[in-house]
Amino acid sequence: ILTDRFRSANPYRTVCINLATPTADTFALVAAAKNGLRSIFVEGLQYSKAGVVFNNLVSTNNKQQEFFCSEPQAESNSRVLAAIDSLNHRWGKDTVFVAAEGINKVWSMKQ
Repeated sequence: ILTDRFRSANPYRTVCINLATPTADTFALVAAAKNGLRSIFVEGLQYSKAGVVFNNLVSTNNKQQEFFCSEPQAESNSRVLAAIDSLNHRWGKDTVFVAAEGINKVWSMKQ
């Protein structure tokens, strides 16, 4: 996250979150990002920018299974995410989305 780099002694704050197992689960990724933000957020600062970067991405075909992984939850989430993808494909992008994305999206990437 970034504050005003000209008015703050420490304008950048970053955190790295390592996931226990590789995942394509949107809910798990959002939860990890929110936990990371909670750990570096300082009340009272005016933030101008925030971002999330994912490192070490691999194909689901190359994912090594974990012995202690809770597969029932992962299976349940994968069915929900597949349903969301199906609805968005049929009815248009962002018909169904994770509430953590926000309802009023006033900012978008300029690419």
